[in-house]
Amino acid sequence: MIERKITNALKEQLSMFPVVFLTGPRQSGKSTLLKEVLKDYSYVNLEHPNALARAVQDPEGFLDQLGRKVVIDEVQNFPELFSYIQIRVDEVNEPGMFVLSGSQNFLIMEKVSQTLAGRVGVLTLLPLSYQEEQESKVSEKTAPQWLLKGGYPRLYDQPLKIDIFYQSYTATYIERDVRKIKNIMNLSEFQVFLRVCAGRVGQQIDYIDIANIVGVKVQTIKSWFSVLEASYVAFFLKPYYNNLDKRLTKSPKLYFYDTGLVANLLGVKTVEQLITHPIYGHLFENAIIVEKMKDFFNSGLRENFYFFRDSNRLEIDLIIDSANEVNLFEIKSCATPKPSFADVILKLRPAFSKKAIGHVIHGGKDEFDFKDVQFLPWNKGSRY
Repeated sequence: MIERKITNALKEQLSMFPVVFLTGPRQSGKSTLLKEVLKDYSYVNLEHPNALARAVQDPEGFLDQLGRKVVIDEVQNFPELFSYIQIRVDEVNEPGMFVLSGSQNFLIMEKVSQTLAGRVGVLTLLPLSYQEEQESKVSEKTAPQWLLKGGYPRLYDQPLKIDIFYQSYTATYIERDVRKIKNIMNLSEFQVFLRVCAGRVGQQIDYIDIANIVGVKVQTIKSWFSVLEASYVAFFLKPYYNNLDKRLTKSPKLYFYDTGLVANLLGVKTVEQLITHPIYGHLFENAIIVEKMKDFFNSGLRENFYFFRDSNRLEIDLIIDSANEVNLFEIKSCATPKPSFADVILKLRPAFSKKAIGHVIHGGKDEFDFKDVQFLPWNKGSRY
């Protein structure tokens, strides 16, 4: 098993809260992690028809059989169980009683906030980080190989063909979740929507343009984006505007949680195809942003992630805003880093009211500082 960095955060929250909720994409390794780390817990998966039937027919008896320390996987299949868990938690009020896991964020979080507020710690497990791959000695050697393969653990545990895995992933998981979250009858239109979105990674979203291409209403497109967010397929990066005296863009940028999925949706099957594809620079940017997200999520932390673009088209790819400082990231897929890559950071840094720390992440191997901007290669993991 590949050791997951989120393990320490999971153990810490189990010592603090009676309930810990672990969410994230399907196949990101949630079940494997919980079975491996929590061997002294009873485990049940509500994807199993018999287990789900027992829970629905007799929730109290179902929980009685499981005992005091319980892992309930795919809990979104019976969200009514939260109310019964709340009663038990309030009666006993001990840390580490229940670990709940699921892959439909919006649907579960609504129930969590209604029934378990103040009683639950929340963690998000994304696919493997490059640091996890490195430390387990399964990492790809080049950036294009890394982008093409993505981070789903099964691709590193088993000798699977990448394109076959992602085709199965799309059909088996995304389309099934789509039917559960939204009653979408015409999946062929949704498949077109997915491919259109893949081609717009790292770009600002134009709902009208996408609706015209897919042939559906704008409101439908917005609804479908909520499906992608709810099932941890894609997310939006919002524009940053605090305390900057600029005329700023308001449209968010679209990214996917896994670059291998994007490549597959675009029909890219080889490294040679990828490095000559127009999407390559955006996909590299996508990977670096998600890598930083994984670093925070695996520590049990949440930070505010943004991008910045002004009316003169000066752009900072990623801004991480914290209480006392902002970190500014320029992301370049080029393997030959140049000091000019820091120009936008140097020009905009004085406009921030907080301390602004500059970083350039690039596709090469060199590591150096230029005018107090740190240049780091793509494979330095959590160091950036």
